[in-house]
Amino acid sequence: MPKSSIGRISDITYYQSLGQIAEQGVFDDVFFADNQSFPAQSDSDMPAFWFDPLMNLAAIPQVT
Repeated sequence: MPKSSIGRISDITYYQSLGQIAEQGVFDDVFFADNQSFPAQSDSDMPAFWFDPLMNLAAIPQVT
């Protein structure tokens, strides 16, 4: 998908940049959904990897 950020899903700096964008927009909060498992098989092109939300939330304050 053009202009999609799916390729950065495993890049912690991507989430840091989202935090900076939220801060510039004067947001007080960000939310990351959690998943308990990965499907055994999927027809999706989405990578079967994402950070635990606590990793994202720990990385964002380093740059905001």
